[in-house]
Amino acid sequence: MTNERGRVGSLFANLCEGAHRWYATIMTMTDRLSGLDSSFLHLERDGTHMHVASTTIFEGPAPPYVQFRDHIESRLHLVPRFRQKLRMVPFGQGRPVWVDDPHLNLAYHVRHTSLPEPGSEQQLRVLAARIFSQQLDRSKPLWELWLIEGLKGGRFAIVGKTHHAMVDGVSGVDITTVLFDAEKEPIDPPSGQERWAPAPEPSRAQLLSEALFQRAIDPREITRGMRRVIRGPRRALRKATGTLTHDQPQPDETTSCGMSSTRCLGLAPPILAMSQAVESSGRLKGVLRQVRRTV
Repeated sequence: MTNERGRVGSLFANLCEGAHRWYATIMTMTDRLSGLDSSFLHLERDGTHMHVASTTIFEGPAPPYVQFRDHIESRLHLVPRFRQKLRMVPFGQGRPVWVDDPHLNLAYHVRHTSLPEPGSEQQLRVLAARIFSQQLDRSKPLWELWLIEGLKGGRFAIVGKTHHAMVDGVSGVDITTVLFDAEKEPIDPPSGQERWAPAPEPSRAQLLSEALFQRAIDPREITRGMRRVIRGPRRALRKATGTLTHDQPQPDETTSCGMSSTRCLGLAPPILAMSQAVESSGRLKGVLRQVRRTV
C-alpha cells in the first residue's frame, strides 16, 4: 500500500497546529454494517438519536486542549473505526459500508469548552444534555469528545458521544480503556504510528456493483432481497389505506406523546462506591455480579 498525505478540510485547517495540518490514516478497513448495526441507522429519527453518550468527571486541572487532542490522536490507531465514516449504497441495494474519511479533522471531533461560574454539576448536566440532544453528522466519523473545564472543586469533565451503529454500551467501555489509562504513568504506553493516507473512497458505481455482487453470491443477501420485494407491495397498500385508520380510537395524549430531541441528564454515583455499599450490606450480591458484567 502506498502512503500519501493530504490536507484537512479548509473549514477547520486554521484550528489545527502545524503537525495537525496533515492527517494520518490507517490500512483500509472497508466493510459492511451488520443487519443489527444498520437497524440503528434506520431507527434514528429527528427526536430519537441513536448514539451512546457518557459524562465522566475527573479530579484535578484539565489538560491543555492541544495536549488532549494530541493524546487522542496518538491512540486512534487502536480504534481505527474512529477514522472511518459511512457510505450509503445507491438505491438502497445494500447495507452501508465503512470507508476511510479523507477529510478527517480532529478539531471537529475533539472539542473544548468551559462552564461559567460557579461551575456546578447542575450546569454540567445542562451542557451535557444539550450535547446529547444534537444528532451526529453522518457525513463524518460518528463520534465526538468534549473537554469541559471550569467544574467546581478544581475538576473537569469529558463528554463522549458515539453512534450505536459504531459501538454498543459494552464495547464503548473497551474503547474508553483504550483511549485513557488507569495509571498516571502507564507501564506500556502505545507506540507511535507512521502517518498514513486514507484508502481511496469508493465511487457510487463501485458501491452499487459490490453490493449487487455480494447479493448474488451470498444466500443471506438473496433472502434479504426477496423480503424487500415482498414487503414493497405491503407498504404501498398500508400507505394507500392509511386514511382508514383515522376513525379508530386514538391513545390518551396524557400518557402517549411524541419524542423530542430535548434531553435531561442525571449523574449516578461511581459504580465502585455503589458496589462496595451493596457488598458491605451483604445483600443483592447476585444482582451486583450481573451489573458488573453489563456496565
